[in-house]
Amino acid sequence: MGESATQIRELARHIFDCALRESSIETAFQRQVFCERGVLRIGEDLYDLSSYQRIFVVSIGKAAQRMVTALVSQAGERFEGIVASSVDPTSQLPGFRYFRGGHPTPNEESIRAARAALKSLTAMNESALVIFMLSGGGSSIVEKPIDDEINLEDLIATYRVLVHSGVPISQMNAIRKHLSAVKGWPRRRIGRSRFQFLFLMCRTIVPMQ
Repeated sequence: MGESATQIRELARHIFDCALRESSIETAFQRQVFCERGVLRIGEDLYDLSSYQRIFVVSIGKAAQRMVTALVSQAGERFEGIVASSVDPTSQLPGFRYFRGGHPTPNEESIRAARAALKSLTAMNESALVIFMLSGGGSSIVEKPIDDEINLEDLIATYRVLVHSGVPISQMNAIRKHLSAVKGWPRRRIGRSRFQFLFLMCRTIVPMQ
């Protein structure tokens, strides 16, 4: 019985590991992102990159570096942009500015990242394509209070209360949106902008120990 239970556990672990590999960011990009003769294909959507003067990437979250690395691997070093994560990357890609934001609460780098992103996006026009790539932790990693009277300490205190409140993430985000100058992208802040944009989203998975 003991050996049977061990075998079942090993089989379950093997199945889990295989599923984890198949759902990795790198595998997802290999399946869904292609670039041939200057045409970027993401899923079923096509983007003629030669028709844009700027191709700007905003990659946010705990998997920000992995996402932008996978994008460059599939489509080449033709991008510029911002990478904001809660960890320092082992290496940096040319053309990108890097920020180490806070998680689960914002820090000074979170605010600097938000300011840099907003400033860059404000300068975009109809000749730009903006690729947003979002993963877990982005709410605190890139953040800026909607009012200058709200300081970082107040923002951190609010985040701590929300994180420990036990309320669903959807309710937390509803409150955060009203305190934030960046929540609600692109609908509230850049939805009226002239540039074209697309979203890629990644759900963070923590490996089983």
